[in-house]
Amino acid sequence: MKYKDLLARFYTSLQERDLSPSTIENYRLCLDFHTLPLWGTRPIDQILPEEIRNLIKVKLADRSKSHQKSMLKFLRGVFNFAVEAGFLSRSPVPFLQFRFEAKLKRVLNETQANLLLEKAKQYNHEWYPHWTMALYTGLRSEELYALRWINLDLENRLIFVREVWTKKGGFKAITKNGHDRAVEIAQPLMTVLRELRLKSQDSPFVLPRIDEWTAGRQAEVL
Repeated sequence: MKYKDLLARFYTSLQERDLSPSTIENYRLCLDFHTLPLWGTRPIDQILPEEIRNLIKVKLADRSKSHQKSMLKFLRGVFNFAVEAGFLSRSPVPFLQFRFEAKLKRVLNETQANLLLEKAKQYNHEWYPHWTMALYTGLRSEELYALRWINLDLENRLIFVREVWTKKGGFKAITKNGHDRAVEIAQPLMTVLRELRLKSQDSPFVLPRIDEWTAGRQAEVL
């Protein structure tokens, strides 16, 4: 079997495993770009561990360690699929280690978070409710985007996280261990939510839609 034909079958198997469209697209973009020019017409039983090691450690040496690790994971997925499907007797993907340098996590401390919200409110910034919700709940951007009023219990001050939204995958229901994730609504957040409720009119969503948010540019705005 040629490598390009193996990839086509592998992508089909990813769809059958009910992976998100964004995950499948990530596999496809990376594998097509980095491996098809090298091995497209090569028989898969002729691709050697040393070639895979050279791709990761030499050709991708200028890429981040996380990107190299992801490529190794993608290739391991391809060749493990080939073994499971009976196209190969064993996987040629070698074991590789990656050393990650410790990085300082850039987060806001309490003083900085308060200053951000204070100034955003002072200037009536359109992102003020979004930043307030994020800081007081810890919800991720994709969870906040999908948050609907029907998933809020204002009387008992609870948020039930049931959906996420991504640009490629749209809305998708999520549960952990078969149950919704409940997040307590902090008392200072209640005022913001009541104001949003009054302004929401007929919108089913808690937070107003913003073009930059839909385009995935929320970090740039912040």
